[in-house]
Amino acid sequence: PKDTDTALKYIPSDAISATSIHLETLLEKMDFEGMKQMSFFKDALEEVSKTDPELAGFLADPWSMGIALDKPIYVIQQVNTKNPSEVFMAVMASVHDAAAVNKMMSLMEGVRKNGSGYEYVEIDEALAAWNEELVVFGSGTESMDLQKYAEQLFQTTPEESLMSRSDIQPFSNSTHDISTMLTLDAIPDISDAA
Repeated sequence: PKDTDTALKYIPSDAISATSIHLETLLEKMDFEGMKQMSFFKDALEEVSKTDPELAGFLADPWSMGIALDKPIYVIQQVNTKNPSEVFMAVMASVHDAAAVNKMMSLMEGVRKNGSGYEYVEIDEALAAWNEELVVFGSGTESMDLQKYAEQLFQTTPEESLMSRSDIQPFSNSTHDISTMLTLDAIPDISDAA
């Protein structure tokens, strides 16, 4: 994996699944720049800008969100092995422009709070968290402590990360548009808890 793929180093080694999405190559393949010139896109952008001009700006220029679109965006799942009905899902992305990420997050409804080395906003059954390197959008099963799970992501050390596993090299080095890694390592712990 590239050293600049910051989000990968925050994925815990006990994640039961991780999917990498190379959004920049997908945008190129769908000719996003050409699509923006089409009437349906212009009409949709005009409609969105009436009610949410900031969102319209992000749709017109995804880079303006501050997320590093040239790096994979990851969707991960974690299961609490002591309580298997507790499942946390997160979208994780590397930061390209911290000031732009801060601007994007300031538009979110909810109270902005400080975690240990990151900020976060809880919105209903979801959470957005970020620092200078990483953006996380997380959700989980009902009545989960989402902030606790986000905190674990931001506190993940290289020794505890998915990158420490030798069996994920094909996943971490993949240049495919979308790649998924699944592991059954947690099954024995989950069956013990059941």
